[in-house]
Amino acid sequence: MKLPRLLIVDDDRLTAVALAEMAAYAGYEVIGIAASVSAALFLAQLRPPDVALLDVRLAGAQDGIEGALLLRELYQLPVIFLSGIDDPVTRARAQQLDPVAFLAKPCSAEAMLDKLSHAVEGVRPASPYTGDTSPDYSQTPKMKPGSSSEATRERRSQEFSSSSKE
Repeated sequence: MKLPRLLIVDDDRLTAVALAEMAAYAGYEVIGIAASVSAALFLAQLRPPDVALLDVRLAGAQDGIEGALLLRELYQLPVIFLSGIDDPVTRARAQQLDPVAFLAKPCSAEAMLDKLSHAVEGVRPASPYTGDTSPDYSQTPKMKPGSSSEATRERRSQEFSSSSKE
């Protein structure tokens, strides 16, 4: 079975690694982490992703919205924005690209994984700005209670939630 390929674009290395770990654990193949638009385009050229998760504010001359535009034009892939910038002007710019979601930092692991699932399945929520955090995980593989994998997943989820708040 082919895993959905994810490109993460965030210049905060700690956040990007936490996102990558959660996505990999949830069954995504993380093709790379880029801190800038130019690095994201390079990684996408090497291995085209199925979906991109982008921070809005990035290192370099271009922001995540400009990067998403280029990735959409070149690879016709769905994009999800994850950003600490949550003002109306930024949201309006992002909305022009018809993203799957615009998640404000900090966001829960569940919300991020839910939106990734929507992006890969081609299912669009009524609005990318609904803030709906009640995903249906009935198709998610279940772990045995008390298993080391379950403990690791819970610890990583907590670490991500706490690191995203900083």
